[in-house]
Amino acid sequence: MRTYEWNKSWFSFIAIMFMLGGACVASAQTPSREPLEQRIERLKAEEQKKLENESPRDRLIRLRAEEITVQKARKYAEDKVKSLDSPEMKQARKEIENREREQRKAGENLSKTFATLDLHGCDHATVQPSPAIGNSWGLRSSSIYSMVLVTIVNRRSVPVQISSTMHGTLVGNLCAGGRVTIPFASRSTTANYTQVLLTAVGQSAGPTQVESKSINLYGNRDYNSRQVMSELWELLPR
Repeated sequence: MRTYEWNKSWFSFIAIMFMLGGACVASAQTPSREPLEQRIERLKAEEQKKLENESPRDRLIRLRAEEITVQKARKYAEDKVKSLDSPEMKQARKEIENREREQRKAGENLSKTFATLDLHGCDHATVQPSPAIGNSWGLRSSSIYSMVLVTIVNRRSVPVQISSTMHGTLVGNLCAGGRVTIPFASRSTTANYTQVLLTAVGQSAGPTQVESKSINLYGNRDYNSRQVMSELWELLPR
């Protein structure tokens, strides 16, 4: 009996020593933990090294990926806010978005109009072009077979308003010394022509100064070409 107890104690002692020895070995093999500040600085240095060795193409891809990430995050946040809206808020949001869309469209159309007019000598903010010039005339359409570009130079000392019998008011408040080029297009494929009467009205406190000019829009039978003619109309002082 004593021999059994002694053997049991001896084996327990050996087991404990083995466990302590394994723990010491594991502790000796485990590296010391890197301080948080040093780890952050190391990661920053590694990232900076990657950026320095980055090719222009990789940089472009990375920047685009960052933009996509920001766009997705913004859209997610906006969708999250919209999902919490009340019915009244949803209606109000829709009305505001439609109004903003119309304003953007009007601004884009105005830019097209000024690009078409090729305005010189006047502040764009003061000239009042017709939206039809940049929007509904379809000057880039393949169905236009002939065109007349009328360059109008206001050499008077007062602003003028330009209108036509075909389109109504074209340009309002063309300043003194200002110049615009107005395109007139024809889709006719016959030899006949259409006469358009232009009118310039001086906008001043004194007597109204009215001057007119007619242009002819000829048809073109050649479907594969586009005829472009130019005319100059100088509004001289009176």
